[in-house]
Amino acid sequence: MAIVPLYHLDVAREMEGARLSHACSATISDNIDAAWLAPAAQALLAETRDRAWAETIRDFASNRQFRRDLFLRGVTPIGVVEQKERLAGLRFLLAVAPDDVSLKFSGPVGEVTGQEGIYRPIVDALAQQPRTAEEIAALPASAPNPGQP
Repeated sequence: MAIVPLYHLDVAREMEGARLSHACSATISDNIDAAWLAPAAQALLAETRDRAWAETIRDFASNRQFRRDLFLRGVTPIGVVEQKERLAGLRFLLAVAPDDVSLKFSGPVGEVTGQEGIYRPIVDALAQQPRTAEEIAALPASAPNPGQP
């Protein structure tokens, strides 16, 4: 039996036969377009309504050759407002010593170093106690800084 590589679009169409829908990448960083895709690719994705085709575009734009995806039965997409509401209550904790936290993030197009002034206060806050996403977003260092990792 030969192994044939498939585009995400092809896999998603095959999974539809089993009533499974693509939920997201199992690699968290792959789900953050702003961190890994050029503005032109992000603009193209904003115009794309077919989710399977959008994932294939992401693969080409980030030169991704292998995927790790989650497929679920009964996926019900939710809007941006509901996503933010659900995420706001998630609690995070620091699982390592603060000095062991690296601000380097590896992704599909290479390694990015996070800005010390943004990420270190978040690490320090988490070192004190677990925080919700809403509490982390309220930290002064978490204020939006477009275009900066």
